[in-house]
Amino acid sequence: MRFQTFLPFLLAAIITIGLFWFTQIPLGIPGEWTWERIPFVGPELIPGWIVSGIAFTVYLLAALLGLSRITYCNRGELSLWLTGLAASGIIWSLLLQDTPPAEYRLSKAPFVLFYKGSSGYFTEAQTGIPDVKRYLADYESKMEQGDVLHEGTHPPGLPLFYRMLIQL
Repeated sequence: MRFQTFLPFLLAAIITIGLFWFTQIPLGIPGEWTWERIPFVGPELIPGWIVSGIAFTVYLLAALLGLSRITYCNRGELSLWLTGLAASGIIWSLLLQDTPPAEYRLSKAPFVLFYKGSSGYFTEAQTGIPDVKRYLADYESKMEQGDVLHEGTHPPGLPLFYRMLIQL
């Protein structure tokens, strides 16, 4: 495959990384909600960089090998390659999201979903939505009361989504 094929993707990645890493563009909506930037200092980042580098190298080699094989393989091999490449993309994404320092990792997801003090989408869905119509009608006034922490960051879709899952 020629380099010209990868050039637009490479440029888009470089521009995106440059904009968010080297500038102070807000990560969210100033005055409403923003995400903190991860401080890139300290020795706790070294293992994350090592894991990210190894995972990226393996993912890149798999993608390049798959790219070179896809045009020449039969249907069965093609389905295996596409499945493998999709799986490696998912694994790469999950590994990358779990490499920052502990307080920024994906391992905090159960805490965020269940602990009422941080957001409690699941808890809100389980105990705070007996009637969906009433919940939606009162949602705006509930957000105006304040002290909703992370729950007020998103529209009511996440608690409603978890309520739907609970009822399945």
